[in-house]
Amino acid sequence: MKDILLFVENELKNTKKVPLMDHYKTTDIRKITGKILRNIEKKSNDYVFSICDILLEQRNWHMGVIAYDLAYRLRNQYDKKHLMYLKIG
Repeated sequence: MKDILLFVENELKNTKKVPLMDHYKTTDIRKITGKILRNIEKKSNDYVFSICDILLEQRNWHMGVIAYDLAYRLRNQYDKKHLMYLKIG
C-alpha cells in the first residue's frame, strides 16, 4: 500500500502547478486517479477502498481528491456492503 503513496507523490512531483497560484489543477489530479486504476485494475473494491483510506489519512487536498475520485469511479460496482461503508445505505 505504501507503494501507492510513493506513486502518487512521484506523479505530483511530475505534475506542473498552476503558475502564480502554487496548486494543481483538479483535472491533473484526476489523471493520476486514472493511472492508479490502470495499475490495480484487477483488484477488488475492498482493496480500492483501503487505498482510499490510506490516501485520506494523509489529510491533504491532493490525496483526498484522488481518494474520492477512486471511490466515485467504482460507483457502478458497489454492493450493499460498500454502501454501508460509505454510509449511504
